[in-house]
Amino acid sequence: MSKIVSIDDYREESYKEQPPSDSELLAKIKNSALAAISRREFCRAELCSKLARQYDSSSLIDGVLDWLEELSYLDDQRYAAMFVRAAIAKRRGPMRIRLEMKHKGLSAMSIDNALLESDIDWHALALESLQGRFAGPAVDIKDKSKRYRYLQAQGFNGDHIHYAMAEANAAVGE
Repeated sequence: MSKIVSIDDYREESYKEQPPSDSELLAKIKNSALAAISRREFCRAELCSKLARQYDSSSLIDGVLDWLEELSYLDDQRYAAMFVRAAIAKRRGPMRIRLEMKHKGLSAMSIDNALLESDIDWHALALESLQGRFAGPAVDIKDKSKRYRYLQAQGFNGDHIHYAMAEANAAVGE
């Protein structure tokens, strides 16, 4: 019986793929990180998670993230402010914004600062959200509860919701 021969049997050992050196891996991680942040803004935890899915070296990833922060390419406070502005444009309430930002991996301090700096009237935003979704007055208890649940799902608290519903009903003369 003859032995099956492959082309790999004739290759030199040095030709076979070697794992990349630390400097090559660092360059790859830097390139991936720069490519990612050139497309959109990231927070540190989000970019770390993205890079960790591609590369195994967490110490190199942390070094790259520190490098990006030194260059001001990566800034959690700037990301938090941008996220709050985008969520307000979508008529989201403070509780939902806080939850989504926490899910992204932002610190509680960054979240609180971004919400305080937004200087938004949450009552007016709740009213705008309600009027944008529903036309006319609430006719029965089922319709009122539907509106209440909608505002609650958008992240407004009870005070914001009661204000919005009272103002919406007063606007139509109820």
